[in-house]
Amino acid sequence: MLQQFYDRVCTPPEAPEKADHGDLDILVDRRLFEFSRTDLAEALGAKDHLTNGPTSSFAIPLPASDSELFQLDIHSCKPGFFEWESMIYTHGDLWLILGICANRVGFSINSTGLHLRVAEIEITSSKDSLLQLTSDPKEMMNFLALDADRFASGFTSVHDLFIWATASQVFQRRYFEKQSSTSQCKKMERPMYLEFKTKWLPQHPDVGAGPEENSQSYRETLTEEALTRFDKQEDYAKMIDDHRKRLMRNRMWRRIAKALPLEGKELGEAMKALKALLRWRAGAPELNTEEHDGDLPALEESIVDAVVLPWISEHWQEAVVQHGKQ
Repeated sequence: MLQQFYDRVCTPPEAPEKADHGDLDILVDRRLFEFSRTDLAEALGAKDHLTNGPTSSFAIPLPASDSELFQLDIHSCKPGFFEWESMIYTHGDLWLILGICANRVGFSINSTGLHLRVAEIEITSSKDSLLQLTSDPKEMMNFLALDADRFASGFTSVHDLFIWATASQVFQRRYFEKQSSTSQCKKMERPMYLEFKTKWLPQHPDVGAGPEENSQSYRETLTEEALTRFDKQEDYAKMIDDHRKRLMRNRMWRRIAKALPLEGKELGEAMKALKALLRWRAGAPELNTEEHDGDLPALEESIVDAVVLPWISEHWQEAVVQHGKQ
């Protein structure tokens, strides 16, 4: 029935041998026409519904029973990510397990793809450190040294699934043997994850028991491999360059603020005026109210001290006056 509302619909396979299937999860892609969640609820015969972000939940009566309900969760995939999201919702907690491994060596698997976490940027901003490598499931599996064809054919047991996952080049059993501050998180209490960590791994002591990779050096090796495989060297270099300039610019403005003979609200107003009007032209600062290319760039501390700060001390009051007239 949902094919009447959406271009593509799929039900991701649950984990093999799962006893309790609970809610029914369905992924959808691209509406065929405009409709409301209430319209969809009426078409489904739902007694109630609610929406949380991209997922809407519907309480639907079981066949031949008006009192017993089951929950149908419909997740609207981001445009262009239907295949990717169909993969990461497959086989229960599989991608939680692999995501933990990827995270330990500098990668993130999320709803938009496989990302490299640029180490230099991650120190100050985890969000800004993400460099997307791919949103193609097969490309990601090939990089992680996982058998994409085996994944596509499906698994009949969790044992087969765990054997497949632990063949990844990012897997090391020590990631699951050492307790961490995140071990009590709800996601770590999920049944499949707990079965893997507390039962399956102890029963298979040889899995992932090879020589321990040095996390930092192995992260650097995988980073180089990823940048080459996904042709992201230029993007990587630009991210680092932009990051360094951003840090330099932030340091510059902190030095300017410290040099002003002001505090509190007056300091805030002066900084706002300087950021709006201060320009850099022909190697020197100036005040300019016109829109043009020439905003104050990230400058070395030596230039800030020798050129910018002396100029600021003479012109900050003029900047406040000019900005007040705008």
